[in-house]
Amino acid sequence: MDSDKKYMSIAIDLAKKANGFTFPNPPVGCVIVEYDKYFKHSQIISVGNTQINGRPHAEELALSEINFKKNKNYACFTTLEPCNHISKFNSCTDKIINSPIKKVVFSIKDPDKRTNGKGSQRLKNANILVKGGILKKKAIKIYEGYFSRKIKHKPFVTLKMATSLDGKIADKNNLIKWITNQSARNYSHVLRFQNDAILIGKNTALIDNPSLDCRIKGLEKFSPKVIILSKSLRIPGYLKLFKKRKKEDVIIFTACEEEKRINLIKKKSTVIRLDNLKFNLNNILKILSNMNISNLLVEGGSKINNFFLMNKKVDRLMIFRGNFFIGGNGVNSVFGSSEVLKFNKNLFKLKRIERFDENHLEIYENSRFENFIKNILETY
Repeated sequence: MDSDKKYMSIAIDLAKKANGFTFPNPPVGCVIVEYDKYFKHSQIISVGNTQINGRPHAEELALSEINFKKNKNYACFTTLEPCNHISKFNSCTDKIINSPIKKVVFSIKDPDKRTNGKGSQRLKNANILVKGGILKKKAIKIYEGYFSRKIKHKPFVTLKMATSLDGKIADKNNLIKWITNQSARNYSHVLRFQNDAILIGKNTALIDNPSLDCRIKGLEKFSPKVIILSKSLRIPGYLKLFKKRKKEDVIIFTACEEEKRINLIKKKSTVIRLDNLKFNLNNILKILSNMNISNLLVEGGSKINNFFLMNKKVDRLMIFRGNFFIGGNGVNSVFGSSEVLKFNKNLFKLKRIERFDENHLEIYENSRFENFIKNILETY
């Protein structure tokens, strides 16, 4: 492995460690390398990754910890093209230009219109050597949601379900509490931490009354936002999901026109009203995208699963399998299972299976999204 790839690999690992902490910004990893005056001998002198809530940026953090020396050359390795826009803070491009950095290596261009290619050009104009595309096939996996939001104007959607061996998600009498074992359920909490928001329907909210929080020790405060789809808005305020969440962290989409009901639930949530014609996934996902939701985890019941699958809005399908059968008294994972499977035939490809003792997880990916990523790799 050449030195550029070696240092970029470290930057990618740093970005992965920040994943789940940086909303609303994407996680970025940065490595600053010191070279001799001939660019032959090198050593890492500083690293950084995007911090909690997206600030400071990785490059800003890494640069802030360096005492630059004379007669040395410096290079910046970053997973995403350095930002070029100024908000409350100077851009990372400006910070690099105002430093002794002579070389910038990034993995993939930033699709944000304020930066896309502009940051690189400004660096070049400042006589800084710029090199892009290093290990971008590895880096793009970190940014699936970010690119989906910026280009497709929808979050990357992961639909997760737990089923018995015969494809049931519950028994009709609601007597079975858990389909999967503790190890599999623990991994579900990792998924919650890694996603910006989790979506359910009204029935799941009322019947299961879930908390939808992340229960990994030390990560509780990074529980995802909750999205509820309920045309009727019959959502009681005592639900567990309202506890320990600010009203802006519970978003309810509804078609309800009763002002009294809307005003009541607004005390505990953000209510977005759409009329019946606009109450569709295209609009809902676009609105979530505009709210900076890059990664969306769907944990609904049969109706919500059906809604997403029939509209072909699922990018990754994750099916946890228990080790028993429920039989004829079970609830199907989707309504009209045969119709949904026929509608999605050849759309999903099984990528891998992970084991959790006697349970397992099947991970399928949407071939259309795979083609989207291929186009991204060719363009960015």
